[in-house]
Amino acid sequence: MGELVKLPISPHRVHQCDDGRLLVVDVEGGLTLVSQELEDMEPAEFPFPTPITHSIVCEQQFIGYWIDHELLTARLAAIKIAENIESGISRAELRTSITNRGNHHVQGTQWSHAMDAEMMQMCENDGVICFALWKRGIYAIKRDGTEVWRREPLKWSEISELPRALEIVAIEVVDGSFCILSRGGGWAMISRDSGDTVERGMLDSPQLIDRAFYNSESGWLLVSGNEVMMLSHLQGEVTTAVFQGPVNHATWDEEKSVWRVTGWRQDAILGAAVEFSARSDIGIHVGNYRREWYVLDNSGTWSKHLQ
Repeated sequence: MGELVKLPISPHRVHQCDDGRLLVVDVEGGLTLVSQELEDMEPAEFPFPTPITHSIVCEQQFIGYWIDHELLTARLAAIKIAENIESGISRAELRTSITNRGNHHVQGTQWSHAMDAEMMQMCENDGVICFALWKRGIYAIKRDGTEVWRREPLKWSEISELPRALEIVAIEVVDGSFCILSRGGGWAMISRDSGDTVERGMLDSPQLIDRAFYNSESGWLLVSGNEVMMLSHLQGEVTTAVFQGPVNHATWDEEKSVWRVTGWRQDAILGAAVEFSARSDIGIHVGNYRREWYVLDNSGTWSKHLQ
């Protein structure tokens, strides 16, 4: 195999496309397609001149949320990955177009909506995209951008007085429903078709949740500061591990039945046994490519994860 390509960007998130390629979202809102073998890449394109805080890929469609707090501008839009991704208006042009800023949309999209609220999380379930907007509610749309349902924000009386406790930190697909988890540990299962609450509860944990990862085989890996909590379901027994800094990404390794984790100058394998390994950089993403496990760090460099 050839030499691993170094990305000339600072990556924020990595998506696996249906055709095997990777779509890397950088911290400035650039989109870079990388070959399946991590050997070639296309130039970064900037369809809209703001960072992308949340995004998903489903059936060769990239759906992202572009937002700039300084310019008070946000877009929810979909781009077809199979077609050429194009750069759009520059930030300077967007800044100077004060009176018609809402008329500028993401370049090359299938659809683009102007938004006026902060997105917290987004997830896709069999053609339905569910997302939560801060203090606005929870919404579901189809992949063509048409609305399916909307509902009021979720609340849990046990944590309603805690700062930011109602902030949604994860939306995952569990047993066919959307499972929504809040920073304060409140969770709810809501129907994909109607948005109705199927079940709800509270985590039996005092920690605030920063982020969460889920796999249908392994269950949940919850991140709280430098600590991670592993549990098969949200009412299950908790196993913990402590890191030297924040955890940025985790992926379930089905072959070894372990979580592979990367973050602040440290990698780890979490399973029946726990193994740590120091790294000189900050791991952003861990995944299985070229039949081995690799980490993409904050400098755009690939390196091997624990073997």
